[in-house]
Amino acid sequence: KNRDERWIVARIALIKMFSGMYISFAQLLGELERSGHEGHIFTFKHYRNVPEKDLDKFLIDEFPTFGWSISKDREGERSTWNAYTPINNKELDYLIQELKKFQPDALAFTSQSTSIKINGELVKRLKEHFDLPVIWGGPGPNIEPERSLLYADVVCANEGEEVIVEIAKRLDSGESLHDIAGTWVKSETGESVKNPARQFRDLNEIAIPSRNMEKYTYVGIRGVKKNP
Repeated sequence: KNRDERWIVARIALIKMFSGMYISFAQLLGELERSGHEGHIFTFKHYRNVPEKDLDKFLIDEFPTFGWSISKDREGERSTWNAYTPINNKELDYLIQELKKFQPDALAFTSQSTSIKINGELVKRLKEHFDLPVIWGGPGPNIEPERSLLYADVVCANEGEEVIVEIAKRLDSGESLHDIAGTWVKSETGESVKNPARQFRDLNEIAIPSRNMEKYTYVGIRGVKKNP
């Protein structure tokens, strides 16, 4: 594949809805780098800690977590930490611009069960601009693979270190993604198909998580922040 007169291998955009823990994607980025492929982590939006009385101005996860504030200025106030604003066209444009700069061959998402719906909305919006395979992984897709296939082309079951590398190899060679061990896919008739499982790898064999901050980008309503 030749882009800008440079020979490269597959590029996978690793998209994380909401800022927070990066360890799973840092691990996958490390695997891609070790295998000679390109990856980049894009974090989109962030959660807000919002008092219950103000939640009519926000969206919240499907299973919101509430607590009681003990800060002096808000003592005894009930709030949730997983509130967020709807996807705004401006921040979506920022993300689209950054993805186009990266020129991915696939879009890979990680999702909790609580955020499957908002991840699905983002996929639908991005598919208006990118005709690319969409891969989902993480706790949510592991628990609800068939629901995740409403939005994804490939759903990773269990650990994804070997899966992401095989996907990259197949993208580079133009092979099908429909029979990769350790994944769920949709058949031509629309049925959910579970491919054979993969054996768990020895932890000593997996790559070191990548902390190359040049490959981390945060996108939100205020714009783009590199090396967040």
